[in-house]
Amino acid sequence: MVRSRKSATFDHEGFIKGLQSLLDTLPSASQKREIDNAFTELIRFLSDLQKKFQALPSSEDVSHVGQSLLKLEELFASAEKVPVIAAFVEVDRRSTKRNAGARPAKEIEIDVKEVLANLANLPVDEIRSRLGGKSYSAVALRAIASELGARPDVKATKKSLADKIANDIVNRRMFDGLAGRTSPESPVS
Repeated sequence: MVRSRKSATFDHEGFIKGLQSLLDTLPSASQKREIDNAFTELIRFLSDLQKKFQALPSSEDVSHVGQSLLKLEELFASAEKVPVIAAFVEVDRRSTKRNAGARPAKEIEIDVKEVLANLANLPVDEIRSRLGGKSYSAVALRAIASELGARPDVKATKKSLADKIANDIVNRRMFDGLAGRTSPESPVS
């Protein structure tokens, strides 16, 4: 068998057309600016999102705050006993004397953890309507709020307490979702 000895020639026309089509796909200066601006906006958005995520408190942060509140409460309780310190930190001793004759609050007749478990997956408006109804007294709502770590004001209305509890439940649900905790065993803890 004899092979033909055809010489390989360089297809300069095909090469030029290939380069021309490659050059036609390059972006214009304005397209490059638009793409660069889009990247800058995306980077700024992701950076802001990262900063907001880093600012979210963790469950450890919340427990430290709760412990600090208890220590602060103990500090004020001890300050009330010493008139000089009470005057310095402006603790009003009359308010404790005024409330000393008040009748003790009724015993709470609800299981707070069970109530929270029942409310954990409800929409915020449903939580508010259930808590704002006649089923729960203000004392019961304060107990529920306390279980969530809040220190409700004694003068708070049922509506404000229901709003506070509903917001706390929804916020915890959101934080747990962001943290990847979707365990039904601890919906609001």
